[in-house]
Amino acid sequence: MTESNSHKEDPSGNSTKRLVKVLVIIGIGIPVLVELMTLFNLINVQIFEGEQEVNQQNESIAELRAIEEGDTLFADYSNALTINLLRIKVSAQEWRFALGLNSVDSLVQQQLQVKVDSLKLQSGKILSGTGNNPWEIDDTVPLAMSAEWELPNGDIPGILYISSFQYIESDSTKRIQQEIPLGKIPVRYNQE
Repeated sequence: MTESNSHKEDPSGNSTKRLVKVLVIIGIGIPVLVELMTLFNLINVQIFEGEQEVNQQNESIAELRAIEEGDTLFADYSNALTINLLRIKVSAQEWRFALGLNSVDSLVQQQLQVKVDSLKLQSGKILSGTGNNPWEIDDTVPLAMSAEWELPNGDIPGILYISSFQYIESDSTKRIQQEIPLGKIPVRYNQE
């Protein structure tokens, strides 16, 4: 009799073991799933969307050369700027677009006023300019400024609309606006 009683399993012990197994699977499975989705988005953006972008480019944008890191904005004006940072920072929680600019001429950097009017993503969505994303100013020579925008996951910027305020005389300025198609933007994964 004692043998048959010892072979019977305790139902509360089975449900506890089953619950522990399910919790372990969920605890390990969710972070692995998030990392795999992030990896898939990176691969999709870098490989597949690059080919689609070439095939679906608008003719008006195709006529303009895409700007990349190291290129100069407002080159024909006194307050020319060099792009020193152009990145998409990806983490498990968010995607961020970082833009950094340097003043080319250290003599006019005190008069430098730049505003990003908006940022058009490849999905067609428009993000507001530097109003919600103030420039971080580094008072080095040449003057450096940077700003970041939060992006929808998997979406990357296509066109930057930017304005520079050029001083004509001591008391007047002229607003110069440019539509800048962005070239291939490096994507950097930040593990947090």
